[in-house]
Amino acid sequence: MVRENFRQFVFEQKSESLIACELNQESILNRRGHPWTHKSARYILNNENYMGVNVYNRKTCKLGRRLRNNSPNLWVRAPCAFDPIVDPEVFDRAQRHRKQRRIRLSNREMLARLESLLREKGRLSATLIDEADYLPENSTYALRFGSLRNAYKLINYRPRTNFRYVDRGLFLAAKIREVATDLIRLVERGGSAVFDDAAEMLTINGKITVSVYLARCTRIRGGGLMWRVNRRRYLGGDWIIALRPDLAFRNILDYLLLPTPRFPKSKAEFSNRNPARL
Repeated sequence: MVRENFRQFVFEQKSESLIACELNQESILNRRGHPWTHKSARYILNNENYMGVNVYNRKTCKLGRRLRNNSPNLWVRAPCAFDPIVDPEVFDRAQRHRKQRRIRLSNREMLARLESLLREKGRLSATLIDEADYLPENSTYALRFGSLRNAYKLINYRPRTNFRYVDRGLFLAAKIREVATDLIRLVERGGSAVFDDAAEMLTINGKITVSVYLARCTRIRGGGLMWRVNRRRYLGGDWIIALRPDLAFRNILDYLLLPTPRFPKSKAEFSNRNPARL
């Protein structure tokens, strides 16, 4: 089944969604015993285990700490660890095909296909875009046009969804990357630093780990402001740098440096009414 997935993707140019659909029509379940989706089909096509490569050190757990994801540049690959199911050349062709599919279309063609999907479905969403066989992934649209919202505007689509939270998220994500970039620039004067975008964690000299958080700002009774730093489910690392934004989430006021081992069980709160604690 794995070989057939690769064959259809590489030689027949079928999409992950179409492969998943045909597997479901044949009543074949995925590795978790569930029906296939484009994401589970993509997992097969990206998994290096199928060409005999064992990948480890993807996660780290210090004594007494929670499990955390490692940056991909820290992963360790052991080729020929076991007999391959898929020929390495076919696997490489699958990866090249996925990359070419992202950059092959012009902006005009991407928008035309998005507009075609809108006419077909009557609405748009990230899920609908990912499930469409003739469209790139929604993340490709976000990268090409700055955000899905910008792509929607270019085809005159105005969804009912309030996008203020999307704009806020883009601003905060940009600020987190900006902080990480500044830290890397400072550290590299005499050391090395790597930032993992997915985990939002900076590793300094391969030893010290710093998570970049966001302190949520809300107004409390009496007109004061409260900044809350929520504990993540898998809290790891040595330090936390929390960005402290203003109430409108338009500017970063300053930064809070918090030691991870002494972080509270659920959240840490700071108010401008208690300047000593802040």
